[in-house]
Amino acid sequence: MASVNGMAACMVRFDTLEAGAAEINVNMNPAMRGKKLGRPILAAACTYGLGTLKLSRIYAEIKPDNAPSVRIFEGVGFHALGRRGDLLTYELRKESSARPSAPR
Repeated sequence: MASVNGMAACMVRFDTLEAGAAEINVNMNPAMRGKKLGRPILAAACTYGLGTLKLSRIYAEIKPDNAPSVRIFEGVGFHALGRRGDLLTYELRKESSARPSAPR
């Protein structure tokens, strides 16, 4: 759970897929959307996943019409893998990113 000024901003969850790999799920509080918090929260969560949880791969699925999420995930270093059903699939590998990108 990420908080900003005592207000819940975002819930992040990792679901294990296999040894060393997990899918990240991000649920931003609607009241906190559009405040430029997504990228730093995602970067911090990925740093935690790759470091503390010792993941080597983090996957994400994003709705194609969710352009802000696509930009945030790509900005942190995720690479598109293709589609799975109606969703875009993305991956972040530990070796491709020593540290996820912080906001600029």
